[in-house]
Amino acid sequence: MKIVSNNLKIVCVLMTLPFLQVNAQDGHYWSENFGNKSMLLSGTVNASVNDLGAVYYNPGRLGQIENPAFVINAKVYEWQTIKIEDGIDEGVDLTKSNFGGAPNLVAGTFSLPFLKNHKFAYSFLTRQRTEADFFVRVEEEGDVVETMPGDEIFNGKFQFNSNMREEWIGLTWSYPFTEKFSIGLSNFISVINKSNGLLLNMNALGEMNNVATL
Repeated sequence: MKIVSNNLKIVCVLMTLPFLQVNAQDGHYWSENFGNKSMLLSGTVNASVNDLGAVYYNPGRLGQIENPAFVINAKVYEWQTIKIEDGIDEGVDLTKSNFGGAPNLVAGTFSLPFLKNHKFAYSFLTRQRTEADFFVRVEEEGDVVETMPGDEIFNGKFQFNSNMREEWIGLTWSYPFTEKFSIGLSNFISVINKSNGLLLNMNALGEMNNVATL
């Protein structure tokens, strides 16, 4: 009974530590799909995952999988649409669509002879991949610039691009206490590459040949 009590204390400590400081996360589980079951169910899996997608969704589940196999998500393609409401002016939205590869997962398991019944897994996954490139050009005649008297010939150009790729390299450990109870832990190293660019060019030619440039 004393051994069981000590084990329960260890489990309680391990389960409590992650909650000492927790930051909010948006789209933590459902924005991307990892593993065969998650892909087939559009990401609606958490604790129930029964393949190596458990390294991401629920590492404790790894201890309950009898024969976890090596997994590699085949090349998957997705259509991504980004929309910014009132991006240029009220009622003028910015919309961009991209077709390309979706985030993927490579994972496998291994064991250590001196740790019986302990299960380990390694994983490489693309957590996020986004690309956005907007370009708008406007040419108008009229009283566009309020600080210039009369009408103007106005020419404006706006360009914005953003690229971000986040890769995770992880190691997962899990141990089954019983057939229905196990604990697990996944640690990841995250590598993020991100770039942003903004170009804004506006010119106005007034009736008196006066010029305004931004």
